[in-house]
Order: sequence, then C-alpha cells, then structure tokens
Amino acid sequence: MRKALALILALCMILVLAACSKSETPSSGSDTPASSGDAPTEKTDTIKKFDNPVTVTFWNGWTGPDGELLKQLVDEYNTKNQKNVTVDMDCMQFASLQEKLATAIASDTCPNLHLGFAVGEYQMRHIYIPIDDIFTKTVLRKEDFVPEILQACTADDGHIYGIPFQVTSQFVYWNKDLFKQAGLDPDKGVETWEDVITAAKAIDALGGNITGGGFDTSATGTVGAMINGYGGEIIAADDELGYKCVVTDPAYIDANKQALDVWYRYTHETNILQNGNLEEGYGAGVVGMLFGGAWQTANAKDHNINYGISLLPKGPKGQIQPGAPVSIDVMKGTSGDKYDACLDFIAYWNDNETNPIREKAPAYDWSLKQAYQPYLITVANDPTMVNDETFKVTNEYQKYVKNPYPANFWNGYQLGTAYIKPMIEAIAHDTATIDEALATCQKDIDIMIEDDMYEMERSLGLRE
Repeated sequence: MRKALALILALCMILVLAACSKSETPSSGSDTPASSGDAPTEKTDTIKKFDNPVTVTFWNGWTGPDGELLKQLVDEYNTKNQKNVTVDMDCMQFASLQEKLATAIASDTCPNLHLGFAVGEYQMRHIYIPIDDIFTKTVLRKEDFVPEILQACTADDGHIYGIPFQVTSQFVYWNKDLFKQAGLDPDKGVETWEDVITAAKAIDALGGNITGGGFDTSATGTVGAMINGYGGEIIAADDELGYKCVVTDPAYIDANKQALDVWYRYTHETNILQNGNLEEGYGAGVVGMLFGGAWQTANAKDHNINYGISLLPKGPKGQIQPGAPVSIDVMKGTSGDKYDACLDFIAYWNDNETNPIREKAPAYDWSLKQAYQPYLITVANDPTMVNDETFKVTNEYQKYVKNPYPANFWNGYQLGTAYIKPMIEAIAHDTATIDEALATCQKDIDIMIEDDMYEMERSLGLRE
C-alpha cells in the first residue's frame, strides 16, 4: 500500500510542479534543459530597462568573511546596473534565516531570491519556482556551466529550479608554523582521522594558549563524511517511504559507531576549541587545525597565517568529500518585473564573457578569493584559477564527493541542524553515549520522514 501511495505521490508531484511552472513562471522558452551535447546558443538579453524602479529582496545566511564580498558584489550591481533594479539583500545567521523563512512561507511573503538547494524540500513543496527561461531571457547559456553542476539544479520533472551560486566542500586547514614547532611535517598535514587525533595531541603539548584543533558542531557535513569514510550511512533510499534513516540499521551501525568513536576521542582526548571560538583562534595563530569550508581561505590570508590546505582525512573506506552546489533560487510569489529583475541579477552573477558591469563575473571573484570550486567552464579554465595553489586542492574534491544524504532528499537542512548536530553535540558533551545518541537520532529522523510524507500527501489532497 505504502509503495503504491509513493508512486501516486510521485506522479501527482510531477503534475503539480508542471502546473506550477506554467502558472508562476513567465516562460518563453523550452521547459527541458539541454544536454551537454547541444550546439551553442546565441547570447541574447531580452530584459530591457524597467520603466519604474524594481526592488528585489534577497535573503541568505552568508555572514562570514564571504558575506563581506557578497555585499560588495551586490552593491556593485545596485550602483552600476542600467535596468533600474535594486537588490535589497538581508544577510543573517542561518538559524534566524530558517525561522524568518518559515514565517514568510506560511504567510506568502517570501523574499524574491534565496540561496539554498535548488532540488529538495523547497522545490518539492513548490516554494521555489522553475526558471527555465533564464536561458532565453538573459545572456546565460546552458553550455556555460559544468553539466554535472547544472544538472544538480534540475529536478526529476526536467525543470531548473535554481542557478549555481557556489560549489564547496569541507577541507582541513592547518597552521604550518605550529605543525613545525610540534615536530610534525608542515607540508603534509593529516591523512587519516587517526592522524588528526595524533597531530592535535602533539600541538597541545606546546602548551600556553596553543591548541591542536577544534570542532564546529554546525559542520555536520564533515561528520557525515567521516561516517561515510568508515562505511556508515545516515539516509538510504526506500521503496515505501522514498527514504529511510539507517543510523542503527544492522548493515551500518558498526561503521557508524566506529566513526563516532573517533569523534568522541577527538573531542575528549585533545585540548580543543568549539564553534565560533575556533575560527577566531585559528585567525589568531593559536589553533593547529581547522575543518571548514573554502571561505576559511580568506580567514587564513586575512590574518597572514602560514597555512596548508587539504581534502578531509581518509577513512578506512577511502576519501569522502561532502559537497553540493548552493544555488540562487527564485521563490514563489515572484512574477512580472520582479521575476525578470531576479533573472537579470542572476545573469550578472554568472556572465563571465559579456558582463556590462564588470570585466569578469562575480562568480570569478567568488571562486578566486574564496577558493570555491568553479562551476562556470570559463572560470574553471581561466589561467589564474588553474595556477592557483589553493584551487588545485579544492578542485580535487569533486572526485570524491558523496553527501550524507541523497541529492533529492527533501529535508537535508533539517537533517543536519535538527538531528545530526544534536547527536554529535551529545557525544562531545557526554550527555549521551554513542549508542544512546544513535538511537535518539534514528527515532527522531524516522518521525521526521513520516511527518514530511504526511504533509506532502496532505498538500496533494491524498490526505485530509
């Protein structure tokens, strides 16, 4: 019964999304993304200057060093664009953003633009709207993008629900000077998760205010990669529900426990900093290692840290890197001039060849200055990028990418913040054993999946 219901749900979702694309998106082109083998199309811009000023609201959670660059690039668009458009951007902490978005979604007062994941919860609930016609209304072309990255923004119904904004993963940053002082190889860093514990202890031994490393319990992708690197899993496909939690499944529980035991020892056997204090300590030159996204490159450079960067440590099952493209998405309720203005801003961000505002696209600066993996082919092939030492490392992540949940899992953000984060916090702070934390995580995610399925079925009229 449940399997049949899931099939009905999938068919209904396709119909609803197709109807949504026709009613909410003023489409003027093909609904189906072109394959990578399509012939190049002409660059055309059909969005002319608006008769009246248009203000586009843009919400995101970029509040770190990368947020400052984002503000500069948005200000540049506001100052120099000739379309009579202003982007009113609001950057806030992710927790605040999620609360504010929940209220806006419930009251149909969504912002026009949002940085998120094109395919997933918001797409399935049709909170994001399709933007296929961006390739006929603006100078952007499908062949400008790395096919795999653009495909990740394309849902099963064939529609594009966002355009890539950045691609990133998690990396190890280390202080070469502290490694050398501790008798460690400053050019090698750490290769395995066990090496992390060994190196942290050696740096701790330097004494004073020096510490080997630290952890941020918001970096659930790093712990997810650790779990996958040991052969464990968190979410798996399921014929009946679509997805199921497997943290205590007999096929994965031993590997999950192995990984979390390493997490336990790292957070208990070394003198480490937590969360926000970690980034500050690394910038001050007193932290030996930092797990973080590519934005930490700017942190290291801004503070003149003699740093090294590598992919995450390997587990027994090999190298695993989390990573999915963050996309810039148009939210429901956006139409008319505001919709076209959104497309114009997205084109500004990604036009690396004929940009009327700047010599190279903001996406170029974003990759070069923040070490994000380029998703535009012209940026990836740019000699400056190819010869950049940090990019040479971060670019390698795509060979090993595996997220701790399937790409189309509709509630990835909630999975990390509401369930994985409490699990690893409980282990780090001794409020639960590993077995207890896994059992709680399993129970809570089971409820989440059941509740989400219920809400989706109800929104489609399959339940009262």
